[in-house]
Amino acid sequence: YFLEFYLLSFIAFLIFKGNSLLPIDIIYFILMQVGFTSLYEIGYIDNNTRSIKKESKPTLRHTKEQIEFAQNNYFSIYSIRIFLSASMFILIFDSVFSLSIFYSVLTLLTFLLYNNIRQGWLNRINFVLLRFLRYFSILVFLGWNGFAISLFISLNNFINNLAWYPERTKFRLPRFFGTKIFDAVIYLIIGLSYLFVENEYGYLFIYMFVVKFILFSYKYFFAIR
Repeated sequence: YFLEFYLLSFIAFLIFKGNSLLPIDIIYFILMQVGFTSLYEIGYIDNNTRSIKKESKPTLRHTKEQIEFAQNNYFSIYSIRIFLSASMFILIFDSVFSLSIFYSVLTLLTFLLYNNIRQGWLNRINFVLLRFLRYFSILVFLGWNGFAISLFISLNNFINNLAWYPERTKFRLPRFFGTKIFDAVIYLIIGLSYLFVENEYGYLFIYMFVVKFILFSYKYFFAIR
């Protein structure tokens, strides 16, 4: 998650700023990330502790004690996170990240909607929209480049999802489409296409190709040992 989200967005920011990068820019970037993450993880908490009640065979990501603690302290947990996000967003309001505030709030609302629609194609559509907004919220300063990058990544995630969770749509792609080597090939093709037309943001997809290929190689290496 760190490599595919936070570091990816930081590399994008470095490319965007180029030689004009200042220390204050990095501070604004960090504040934006903290503000976004604090809001986004409200959706995770809601998904992992409340929405699981709606599923017959939920995937538990926390211990029983952690789930009970969250369920008994929703108000305080959410209040602290909203306050933290609001504080960060006030500090970056006049920066290049000002639009991230709007899209961060929209991302949380989409996450909460996703948590309440657990099956069918509407669930998958919400999934794509959520993935898109998650990336676009922190890449919106790139304009149309940020839009395109977020769209490519979210559509690739959608293809992965159809291979891993067919029960949600009654449709399944071969498991290969859910593998990291598939991701690596897709990102390599997109990256090279970007660079062919001299768009420097193609290096972001080359970076994603390297990350996915390393993760695939690491998993394959240990699988055959």
